[in-house]
Amino acid sequence: MIRPRDELGTAMTDSAQKILLLGSGELGKEIAIEAQRLGVEVVAVDRYANAPAMHVSHRSYVGDMRNADFIFSVIEREKPDAIIPEIEAINLDALFELEKDGYFVVPNAKATWIAMHRERTRETLAKEAKVPTSRYEYATTLDELYEACERIGYPCHTKAIMSSSGKGSYFVKGPEDVPKAWEEAKKRARGSAEKIIVEGHIDFDVEITELAVRHYNGSGEIVTTFPKPIGHYQIDGDYHSSWQPAEISEKAEREVYRMAKRITDVLGGLGLFGVEMFVKGDKVWANEVSPRPHDTGM
Repeated sequence: MIRPRDELGTAMTDSAQKILLLGSGELGKEIAIEAQRLGVEVVAVDRYANAPAMHVSHRSYVGDMRNADFIFSVIEREKPDAIIPEIEAINLDALFELEKDGYFVVPNAKATWIAMHRERTRETLAKEAKVPTSRYEYATTLDELYEACERIGYPCHTKAIMSSSGKGSYFVKGPEDVPKAWEEAKKRARGSAEKIIVEGHIDFDVEITELAVRHYNGSGEIVTTFPKPIGHYQIDGDYHSSWQPAEISEKAEREVYRMAKRITDVLGGLGLFGVEMFVKGDKVWANEVSPRPHDTGM
């Protein structure tokens, strides 16, 4: 585990603290830049050469991160102080094995396993953290998708069970859109569309991201710190812009912090989480959670 700040050491020396990024996109690049400022040694890994974070890292590796042997080989060679998953297409079983072997996964393997799969995420939000969410159902066939959409009601949203950046998602206005939603999930998901989640539409005032930071305080206890909520909006399912603070009521803001703490307490670990929520008036619904700050909270 990375030691206290005054012992960070110097990169490329025996005193160095080293992080390894599993995924080296634009988010990974931001993490790498901040780590460089602290003198932390950075190793970037991705499936393709010259990924963004590789431009500002000390070393890089290219390979299939869904292949456990590839991950283990890189870890064995580098022996990082912290492993930071940045994308969904990772062998999650390997993360649990590495954690058992004493490696520090940020925030932890469990949180990564839950947050990178929409069914696990939604069940955790609704049934373990017990926070409000939109109505939802699942479908594995086109017929089931028709039925799920009818039960949830139109308009509704369909999403591939494992994807990112809005890929594989569709806004379903009526029954005529269901085949398009099915095709979108199957062809464009960044991960898996073996199952599709159907979510009820919430007519919110603003969509926000709450960055919840789980960390040690001066007494060695794990506490959660919250900056002000970040407002953001999308265009055709893609993130467009964000601002801080979001313009929400004091009551809604208190509820945002309460819900974010309940969610991240269930996930556990240490690090920075991005909790996406919908706000209408004083009401708040949880939408998704990531084990890292993604686009909306970057």
